Amino acid sequence: MMVLNSESGNSYYTPICSESGDILRQQQGVSRLDQTIGNEYVEEQHLMLAQDLDATEKLKAFELSNYDLIEQFHLGYADNSFLRRYSRYRGEDLTPISASLGRLGLLDSTKQEVLEGCMIFPLYNGIYYIPVGVYGYWLEPKEGVESDLLRLWNQDAVGVFNLDAFNAFSDLIVCQNPVIACQLIERGHENVIAAMGNGDTVEQFRQLFKHMPTQSIRIISNGDRYGQYWADQITEAMRLLNIDCAFYFNA
Repeated sequence: MMVLNSESGNSYYTPICSESGDILRQQQGVSRLDQTIGNEYVEEQHLMLAQDLDATEKLKAFELSNYDLIEQFHLGYADNSFLRRYSRYRGEDLTPISASLGRLGLLDSTKQEVLEGCMIFPLYNGIYYIPVGVYGYWLEPKEGVESDLLRLWNQDAVGVFNLDAFNAFSDLIVCQNPVIACQLIERGHENVIAAMGNGDTVEQFRQLFKHMPTQSIRIISNGDRYGQYWADQITEAMRLLNIDCAFYFNA
């Protein structure tokens, strides 16, 4: 959602859902419990996809065919059974677990997974392999609903898809979402990442890239109005860091 500040005239983007937005806007990080539940959610959805006999068919929905991508990037699939499986394996009171999922933006007020029916792409910060959020892309988008949904654990979070490449390459192709990144990786481009944030601000991207080996980037945006905003923010951040920046039109 694009939000316009009527006083300053500035706009920003927040994908946080209403159920958890008020809580997350008041914190700079998540509690240990919430982070643990977020980790377990990512892991459980990955195991479900890795064991799914139709996993290859799900990949084809994104014009992908390499099953190894599931393991390489810990891809998952949300089927609204996380809480049921959690109860079966742990036998614990699910009230605090549901509360954590709600704060993380993964569960709505009716106890339905917000990302039900989505392929799950975990997002990490620029240092550690600890999920800071997930990107979900519906296999069968509902009419009138956006085809993708981003959930980051706190307001200022920015997440990276393909952290190995982010840490290793000085020249990067930076995509707006992980689906395009995966398509390019399957074509043989190893130096591809996706970078997404709550707000996608210049400062977020500057902080994300400033300690990395990046010397140049080529940007691939979604091509829509928000894609231009996202690209503008990254471009300005790269200018401040003296990192060469260009647009990549031949994806």
